Amino acid sequence: GLALAGLSLRGRPDPSGFIASFQGDDRHVADYLVAEVLERQPEELREFLLLTSVLQRLSGELCDAVLETGGSAARLRELEASNLFLVPLDEHREWYRYHQLFAQLLRLQLDHREPTLVPVLHQRAAAWHLQSGNVDEAIHHASAAGDFAQAGVLIAQHWATHWLGGQRATVARWLEGLPEATITADPPVALIAAWSRGFRGASKQETERW
Repeated sequence: GLALAGLSLRGRPDPSGFIASFQGDDRHVADYLVAEVLERQPEELREFLLLTSVLQRLSGELCDAVLETGGSAARLRELEASNLFLVPLDEHREWYRYHQLFAQLLRLQLDHREPTLVPVLHQRAAAWHLQSGNVDEAIHHASAAGDFAQAGVLIAQHWATHWLGGQRATVARWLEGLPEATITADPPVALIAAWSRGFRGASKQETERW
């Protein structure tokens, strides 16, 4: 990571500004990871990496559901053993995430190669998380899939519990995932927006509109 960052910093007139905005789509990082990492993997493994990049965190069961296949738990253990930018999130090796820069690159590649498949993958992830009781991630994936109606229903069902539990920033983030037209067209969600955004300092005019 330091070597890649150093390569990208070379010749920059504003190193501090570049560091602050350093992302996985940086040309040097992207070129290196595509050529030296992604394209060197077997096709089956490369497809697994790309298709699961839509997930914020990964488990064997979740990946099986998103890919509509089996054996993902073993695949994740294989990736971890090969040091392929996979970070374990618990002591039991049940949940993982991709390194942030690698995940950004994978998503960019997926958007380029299979753009019509991206919302389908998010829909499958949303369904699995909802069935598993992970409301926050279900709403995230529903919004990412463009299924704003489903996201709105889930927000209306669960916002009060999160709000009263001190998770006001979570409710605000859910709303930020919805287009303004979706909010104003859905009375329960519009009321939640008025409450949440008014509490966060929205103007009286904005709050009354919602």
